[in-house]
Amino acid sequence: MSILSYSTIGSGPEYVVVLHEWLGDHSNYEPVITYLDTQKFTWIFVDLRGYGDSKELSGEYTCEEASEDVQRLIDKLGIHSVNLVGHSMSALVAQKILVDNPLLLKKLILVTPVPASGIQISETDADELRTSVFEHSKIRHLINLRTGKRYNSSWLDAKLMLATKASTPKARAGYLEMFLNTDFSSQLLGCSSPVRVIVGKHDIPAFQRETIKKLFSQWYKDLVIVECKESGHYPMLECPVFFASMLEKFVTES
Repeated sequence: MSILSYSTIGSGPEYVVVLHEWLGDHSNYEPVITYLDTQKFTWIFVDLRGYGDSKELSGEYTCEEASEDVQRLIDKLGIHSVNLVGHSMSALVAQKILVDNPLLLKKLILVTPVPASGIQISETDADELRTSVFEHSKIRHLINLRTGKRYNSSWLDAKLMLATKASTPKARAGYLEMFLNTDFSSQLLGCSSPVRVIVGKHDIPAFQRETIKKLFSQWYKDLVIVECKESGHYPMLECPVFFASMLEKFVTES
């Protein structure tokens, strides 16, 4: 069985497993690392199949496979209770892990999340996204939209480089189909597990606070949503101090 690659920072007793987004890998979190408490927490940054240090691992790129992969890694590490962070695409995976193994999770922290019902868009828009997997100009355009068209060319170029180096086109295409065609939201109705969400004020409407609140409040009884007023879809890159502080707050609150 293949085991996902990961990197660990810190040696604290509280474990936090961190997953990445569609257009990035574990290196998305590099701006945050300086601000993380490494005495109270052990931070485990994971790369999914086809991404980062797991780039050589191919697969089906389904939500079920990703859920099993992450659980297998946690089991290998000998950890019996974790706080799980999912960003955008991997928030869908994190919610699947909650369905599959709720006793494993202490807190579920979702960042600009894809909902458990997947991304509901027209087939025309879906086809446009499918072409973006292979075209750098379209990936750059997606990044620009998801940050409110507020950043200069240098930042957009840097994020584009991160996005295209992070994964293989095959993995991006596979996970795109995952979040376009997955819906297990009915299995979360009435869920009492604590779920904490960070959204960005300058994100596209599908990921903004009111949209997320409307969807997620159908499923989760213990739900808190915090809006980062100075970010779009990538608060760990756009507002790293705020992001690190919110992660620690969510993990430690009662």
